[in-house]
Amino acid sequence: MKLNFIIFCALFICTISCVRDNTLNQNETITKETDKKFRINDIRLFESTPVWELALAIFNHDTEEAKRLLVKHPNWANYQEPQHNASLLYWTISNSPYYFAEQYESLQEYKDSTFYEETSVLIEYGANPYYFYKGQQTPFSKAAYVFYGNKRFIELCLSSDYTTTLNDSLKRIIFGEALISACGKVKEELDGVKLLIDSGADINYFNLDSTETPVSESLIHKNMNIAKYLIINKDARYNYNIKFMIDNSNWNVLEILKKLDFHVDSASMNVIKKDILKHIESIN
Repeated sequence: MKLNFIIFCALFICTISCVRDNTLNQNETITKETDKKFRINDIRLFESTPVWELALAIFNHDTEEAKRLLVKHPNWANYQEPQHNASLLYWTISNSPYYFAEQYESLQEYKDSTFYEETSVLIEYGANPYYFYKGQQTPFSKAAYVFYGNKRFIELCLSSDYTTTLNDSLKRIIFGEALISACGKVKEELDGVKLLIDSGADINYFNLDSTETPVSESLIHKNMNIAKYLIINKDARYNYNIKFMIDNSNWNVLEILKKLDFHVDSASMNVIKKDILKHIESIN
């Protein structure tokens, strides 16, 4: 019970933070406030930069204007604004919402609200999905975390000419971080996970501060179909410790699995849990 309570608290804090920082209101009037510090979800980050015209075209879903500007100014595709060092590609993917907000009547309506076409244009005209933004995050890892339809965003990134230029050590980090994002996102989507693994992501990747792996993220977020795929189908490791960020304590991933508790209406998740434990018992 203590473990479940701690996990719930951590996820609740993370959820509130993400909703607050990554929800874009496109009906807001854009006013000029050049001295104000803006969050990463605010298009006005680019207001006093050379790429403001392009930023507005993207914000307004005007892909033809965006293409015209990128042909004229190809270097704008990878321009990074000075406050957060974010590129327009990072901003665009980050503002394809991570949560299914109440204003969307269907998943298709949500899907239509994303910046998928704008992401496609930026990558087509040379935007780099693999540059590092504040530590381990990249536009690619953000693509893997998109709430619904992350596979198609991942495919866009993989289509970039930059994909073939990644050396093995850099690719391991970038693809590993993206796989962790895909395994721990709010809406479970196995297709995106499979695509990342087929593209070379390490199923046993540890992030740089040893707090997350693909398996641990799938279990903590109760994405049991992903956990089953990793452990049973791909033979991912599961008996090791990770560090819990809140108190820096060590958590054993196998114990996390054993202590997972599902509600009565999640009987299918309990079945998957039992299948995973039965598999583990059979190979030990």
